[in-house]
Amino acid sequence: MFFVFGASFLAPLIYLAVHYNAQNALPLDPGHLLTVAAIYAVGTMIYLAQVPERWLKNGEVDYIGHSHNIWHVIILIGLTVDMVYSYKLYESRL
Repeated sequence: MFFVFGASFLAPLIYLAVHYNAQNALPLDPGHLLTVAAIYAVGTMIYLAQVPERWLKNGEVDYIGHSHNIWHVIILIGLTVDMVYSYKLYESRL
């Protein structure tokens, strides 16, 4: 199931590869895409490994500190990094 989420990250790259026009578009920044992908990968690894739950007794992290909660926070960090980069691109076009 998580491979589907990873594959969905490729959709914008495929779109850019098909529709990219170097004369009208801003230069691509693969570093940004790799940074966001790395953040998502870290979040997914923490979720799949169930890190806090494996180390603590049952019930200690039922509501706060569960790997699913940590995954959500890391995904929000990745979205924030993506949003800041997109806003910088927007400002550079003005």
